[in-house]
Amino acid sequence: MADKYSLSYLTTAPMQAPDMVQLARRVGFESIGARLTTTGPNEPNALLGNVALLKETISRMRATGIEIFDVEVVRIGADFEVRQYKRFMEVAAMLGAAAVLVIADDGDKLRLTDRLGGLCELAAPYRLDIQLEFMPWTTVPDARTAHTVVKGVGLSNAKILVDTLHVARSKTTLDDLSAIPPSMIRSVQICDGKNLGNVTPEAMMQSARYERLMPGEGDVDIQGILSRLPTDIPIGVEVPNSTRLAGLGPTSWAEQALAASKRAVDRARSVS
Repeated sequence: MADKYSLSYLTTAPMQAPDMVQLARRVGFESIGARLTTTGPNEPNALLGNVALLKETISRMRATGIEIFDVEVVRIGADFEVRQYKRFMEVAAMLGAAAVLVIADDGDKLRLTDRLGGLCELAAPYRLDIQLEFMPWTTVPDARTAHTVVKGVGLSNAKILVDTLHVARSKTTLDDLSAIPPSMIRSVQICDGKNLGNVTPEAMMQSARYERLMPGEGDVDIQGILSRLPTDIPIGVEVPNSTRLAGLGPTSWAEQALAASKRAVDRARSVS
């Protein structure tokens, strides 16, 4: 089965969803990741609450055949309330999304597990998977913690998203990835980056958000990571680099990111 590539939102952020659909079609992606809610003042791509933008996105999806794989972003903090995300799930279903990206900000693991479970229950009628992304500056900093939390939820739509950069910059080992049941891993996001050494969480966030590298340009063991993951999961191309995006423009940047990602995946497949 051929690999399916999705243009992750951050790669061409802050491009709006209808334009991302057109770009994905032009460049050769099968799907995109859509931002339903904003996380900062410079992100216009908030489909939740914008009826016109939502309708235009759906119209362009129908015209191009481009799908939406996942939607962003649900943050589970100490004050999280599941019922507030009903409309989020409704819009995700309207877009035909398959998964919801979740980030953890709650340090109470029992409460986090309980609320992630509640989110999975809310998403289930909409046929949405909930994929928890581990990041070294969050309360789920590595694959082992993500595995523990998702296993604790115990629901079939509770999943894990693996980002190659976060694997490299966390305490995650390849054996930690192998320990996760394949059915629990929903997707992988591929990119590269330099070894930062010991830096502050703020510096790590800055690098991950604005300074990622194309697969093959940095120090991430992409081949090793992919060798421990299922081969039939969607591959999100998430390569945000504000300087290079501005210099090349979104079309050229997305084209190069997709080509580099395919080369990296092909190399991993050839030795597996």
